[in-house]
Amino acid sequence: MSAWDAVVIGGGPAGSGVATYLAREGRRVLLLERSRFPREHIGESLLPGVLPYLEALGARELVENAGFLRKLGQTFIWGRDRAPWRLDFRELDVYPYAYFVERSRFDAILLEHARSSGAEVGEERAVTRVLFEEGRAVGVVHRGPDGEEGQERARFVVDASGASAVVARTAGLRRHVRGLKNVAVWSYWRGAGRLSPPADCDILTVSVPDGWIWVIPIAEGRTSVGVVTSGVTRGAREEGGLSSWYEATLRGCAPVWRLLAAARREGEVRAARDWSYRSRRFSGPGILLAGDAACFIDPILSTGVHLAMSSAYWAAATIHSCLDDPKLEGFYRRFYDETYGAMYRELLAQVKSFYRAEGRRDSIYWSSKKILRVGQTVPGNLAFLFITAGLLRNAATALPHDPLAQARAALGARALGPLPGPATESSSARVVSPRLVWRVKPRAGASLVTVHQRGMRLSVVPFTPTGLRDRPRGGFLAFEMVDSGRSPLAMAIVDLHEGSAPSVVVQAYPARPRDEALLEGIREAVSRAVRGLSVISGVASRPRLRRAVSQATGMPPGVSVRPSRELQRGPLVEAPLTAVFDATDAGGPLARLYLIVEARVPLELTDLPRVRTRFLDVWVRPGRAKDGREIGAIPEVASLLSIGSTRLWEALLPAATRAEAFALAETALRGSGTDGFALVACGRLGQVAPD
Repeated sequence: MSAWDAVVIGGGPAGSGVATYLAREGRRVLLLERSRFPREHIGESLLPGVLPYLEALGARELVENAGFLRKLGQTFIWGRDRAPWRLDFRELDVYPYAYFVERSRFDAILLEHARSSGAEVGEERAVTRVLFEEGRAVGVVHRGPDGEEGQERARFVVDASGASAVVARTAGLRRHVRGLKNVAVWSYWRGAGRLSPPADCDILTVSVPDGWIWVIPIAEGRTSVGVVTSGVTRGAREEGGLSSWYEATLRGCAPVWRLLAAARREGEVRAARDWSYRSRRFSGPGILLAGDAACFIDPILSTGVHLAMSSAYWAAATIHSCLDDPKLEGFYRRFYDETYGAMYRELLAQVKSFYRAEGRRDSIYWSSKKILRVGQTVPGNLAFLFITAGLLRNAATALPHDPLAQARAALGARALGPLPGPATESSSARVVSPRLVWRVKPRAGASLVTVHQRGMRLSVVPFTPTGLRDRPRGGFLAFEMVDSGRSPLAMAIVDLHEGSAPSVVVQAYPARPRDEALLEGIREAVSRAVRGLSVISGVASRPRLRRAVSQATGMPPGVSVRPSRELQRGPLVEAPLTAVFDATDAGGPLARLYLIVEARVPLELTDLPRVRTRFLDVWVRPGRAKDGREIGAIPEVASLLSIGSTRLWEALLPAATRAEAFALAETALRGSGTDGFALVACGRLGQVAPD
């Protein structure tokens, strides 16, 4: 019985990848594979995002020299519009191609590379169960071709057993994705035609009633052709036989049959469930799930091998780091779960949006921009290309935690507009996480850290925030303090990561002369409301905090609270700019008007009317006058908004950065004013308004 640093279950891309990374770091690794390689496997279409993982493994040259056909893009005939459209990977400034591979040879190359890197490889040794002691994985039980069972003990176990998912199935961790319960039916053809250049090295994806078809040119005249279909075709498949249904479906699709009419099918027609799923957890004490054993996404965008190799990278880094520093295992496993989970969620969102769009490219592109969170920075077609190329959150490229920086690296000048620079970097280590919450003990408060990486070794580095922009997503709650007329007075910000209890900062709007006593009264009332509430209990504490502040007693007279919807979904990038206008007619329907300029926030979080610019959103408060009229229905207000919006639009056209846009907006607003309204204040939070 051997004692290993890690036992890896499965020799596919995920298992071979983990074994290679760990063996090259000097770890004792045993890989157990139930089959003997080479063996047939579906999933021949790779993404460009696989190439950096092959480089990290030291296996890119092996794959490049194997004679696989280069994949240059993907052609779609999808939905009602039957006009073909395509992705061209050559539009990427990095990794402008991928491969169509015979998985039997591709997987064998990676397995042999793991062996030559120092991993012990045992083929035809099926793992039957994982050994646990006191809740921790400590090894595996396996069976050889002769039926004899053996045990291997290890400090870590990696389940990379593919769809069979030794651990997830046994522990009941698997959860299927609604709406993506499909079946794949496929076979191979000899002598099929190709698409016309420049799409002759593309995968062809064609929608058909109740599903879609893939056509993948592999090599030497061999082509993989499959139909992905839903459960509604089950009766037809069973009634006429799988092969008959398969060929009838292909014949009924003209774009596909044109390529197959002169070809002949070789080999049997096979079927497998292609249900999208994920495990509720990707790790536990002493064990990590990787590749299809952890999660799987419908193959419409060819994400399978990409996800497997991504999980291999992070799983190996996690295990290597835990072996060096066992007391941090809980944190590093949480980092693995969250990092790999984020990649899975974003790719799944892209697949779901593709199905929902029914071929409407504008809808697909809009969804891609939303997933990438780039606003107008990256055109929609390039956002879709970037995500479907497998470069979003790619662990083997620079700054995997910063999608915008990755997009800039992949798309170059076509990623329009300035993108934020990387977090603090050095020549010897890179930052691989956003700011994370570091939990010490259940009641002891929290601090912020970032995860750095040197080689395959992770480390935790404390991070001291200097302002709200440094807080992680959900790191604070913001409440707007309003007067009896519901006009903004100040913003109370409850910071959730300063200590064992929330801290409170109150920042004034430049809406009236600064009243320090009023601001201090607000701060004391909010502080009393949240005093004693622990934020360490997790998400459940946030509603309690909201209720506590909303019901705060002892507020200065006339002051009440409303949650600031604009700030609940993420960090405050920059303080808003507020222009305050007083009505010259004291008896009119409106006494005071606020134009608020803020860095772009989602449409549903803003009040209307509003003008959208390249970097900023501008809206007006209040929304209604005293007599109930919409604010835009008051002629004087409509005139002010028209003049102000036009002036802002013209002023912001030359802006190249958000900071420059704010400066230009302030200059433009200070020159605003119309009959009926006069500018009395213009500035940022915390700046003193004139008397």
